[in-house]
Amino acid sequence: VQLTLGAQNGLRGYPVHQWVGSRSLLLATEARRFVADDVKQLASFGVAAFAAAGYAWPEGREVALRDLRADVGLALLVGRNRLTTSQPGVRIDLAYAFNPVPGRGRWLLSIGSQFAFLE
Repeated sequence: VQLTLGAQNGLRGYPVHQWVGSRSLLLATEARRFVADDVKQLASFGVAAFAAAGYAWPEGREVALRDLRADVGLALLVGRNRLTTSQPGVRIDLAYAFNPVPGRGRWLLSIGSQFAFLE
């Protein structure tokens, strides 16, 4: 089984599929606040602050916490409305990587659609 770790699944300050292995560790937290709820019955807007740390490693290798990578950031959340959980919303993340990948900057802006207002 191949597990990937990066912007697509938790470490939003790092490129998509940055780390690959058969084992992974991810610790994440996010705090959300609604800014405008059900504006003209079309959309709801929110902001989120997040932090995460994790890494992936191959089978047979010992867990090495020195390989842990971490990031923090802010997100803008836009959804159809607060009560619609079947339709994913759009999130725009700006994340800061504490341990940047060589040749890349510390900041990463990403846009995705995999969140729900109510979980």
